[in-house]
Amino acid sequence: INSESITDIEINFIKEKSENFSLYTDNIRLQQIFINLIDNALKFTEKGSIVIGYTIKKLFKTSLVIFHIKDTGIGLTKKQQKKIFSRFTKLEKEREKLYRGAGLGLSICKNIVELLGGGIWVESEVNKGSTFYFSIPYSKFIKT
Repeated sequence: INSESITDIEINFIKEKSENFSLYTDNIRLQQIFINLIDNALKFTEKGSIVIGYTIKKLFKTSLVIFHIKDTGIGLTKKQQKKIFSRFTKLEKEREKLYRGAGLGLSICKNIVELLGGGIWVESEVNKGSTFYFSIPYSKFIKT
């Protein structure tokens, strides 16, 4: 590898602390969601941080674990946010760097999350970064 072709990347990974819990779900699919979302965060962030965390929200008789992956990357326009979970949607900036990938990762995440009974969404601002959220139903199992 030619050292001139290597770009300096300055990214801090931060794992937010929260309460411990056990989630009974399809671990392989959950890993696939995280791999795709973290890969995107790395792909579109050259400097700053990537924060990974979760919260547990109680809603009526059920609860949700809401995971988030927040980056300080290039961000998304409102128009891009509306289309980003569709198949073959790739983020490209005019006359700039073409990003790798087929544009399937986020649509795969959306399908998996929905199969697990949850939802996925994004909040983003151009040049300030993006936060991808996804929820998975959660119930505490009480030992009897």
